[in-house]
Amino acid sequence: MTTRQAGGIALVLIVISVFLMASFSTIELIEERRSLVAHHDLQDNPLQETTTLQRRFEVLGAGVAELAAAGDSSAKTIVEEMRRDGVILPQPKH
Repeated sequence: MTTRQAGGIALVLIVISVFLMASFSTIELIEERRSLVAHHDLQDNPLQETTTLQRRFEVLGAGVAELAAAGDSSAKTIVEEMRRDGVILPQPKH
């Protein structure tokens, strides 16, 4: 075997190795993307439930704030407790 043939064989082996590494990396990236999409889809339903719960809380909070503004002592107590806990209720609309 000549030096030129040995160099050619080495070059072919290097090209094949690079191709196999790129193929393996591509397959891994595709699998990772599938996994991320699956996790994203799993979060969709809890996110919708959270949004629904947040809307309900806002409506309830607005009702309690209106009662407090109207003079209801229990509602005033609830509003004050919520303020201490860092929950800000919307101002009632008159």
